[in-house]
Amino acid sequence: MALLVAYDGSSLTMDDAICHLWPEKDIDLAKRLYRDAVWRLRSVLKDCGILFLVDFKRALLFLHKEGAECDYWSYLHENSGNYDGEFLIGYDWSLDYQARLDCLQ
Repeated sequence: MALLVAYDGSSLTMDDAICHLWPEKDIDLAKRLYRDAVWRLRSVLKDCGILFLVDFKRALLFLHKEGAECDYWSYLHENSGNYDGEFLIGYDWSLDYQARLDCLQ
C-alpha cells in the first residue's frame, strides 16, 4: 500500500513492484511474493471495508486517490502540510521519493 501511495495515482505494474520491493530475489520467487502481497492487501482492504480504493488487475494495481486523503499528496500538489525530511522510513525504495520531497523544500 505504501508503494501505491508513493506512486501518487499512477498504475503500479507487477514488474515495477518487484523492482522496488524484491530487487535481489529470483524472479519466480519475486512473483510469488508479489502475488502473496497483493492477496494480503486485498484481504486487509476488504476487512476494513475500503476495497474500493484499489483496482486489482492482472499484474497491475491502481489506487483511487479520490477515495482517500494523504498528507504526502497534499504536500506534493498543494504545498500544504509539513515535511520534516523523512518519508516512509524503513523502505529502501522510499529514498527516491524522499529526494523528490527534499527538492520541494
